[in-house]
Amino acid sequence: MAKTRFVLRTAAVVAGLLIMAGGTPVEAAAQSVVFEPSTVTWSGSNCKAWINTEQINGAWYAQGVVHSWNGADCGMNLIRYHNGSWTQVSNEYEVVNGQTNTGWHWDDSGFKSAVCVIDWSRATNADYTCGYAGAV
Repeated sequence: MAKTRFVLRTAAVVAGLLIMAGGTPVEAAAQSVVFEPSTVTWSGSNCKAWINTEQINGAWYAQGVVHSWNGADCGMNLIRYHNGSWTQVSNEYEVVNGQTNTGWHWDDSGFKSAVCVIDWSRATNADYTCGYAGAV
């Protein structure tokens, strides 16, 4: 499956650390986290969310991340498109002056994920925005 990605090449470093700790390079090879720049979305001026993706055992997974600063009360969730409809796949997460993330959710061939964010400090319907990743 071809996806355009900016890859954070951490596998070699992690492999070295695992070897020093008695692990194997094979354990590290499947742990390369990818930042999806097309998914960055803003709500207001102090909430930002994006999707990380990771390939595990040959399949792709997505993780929503939300960051808050200047006292903003930011909410975020991960949704997924499949078979003609969008469904919420993560819990809703809320953070003030910090960062939090969802767990990893299936995002392989035939799926499209989106991370949605809202600034509850100044929420209106216009402040709820989503950034998309993957291909249908």
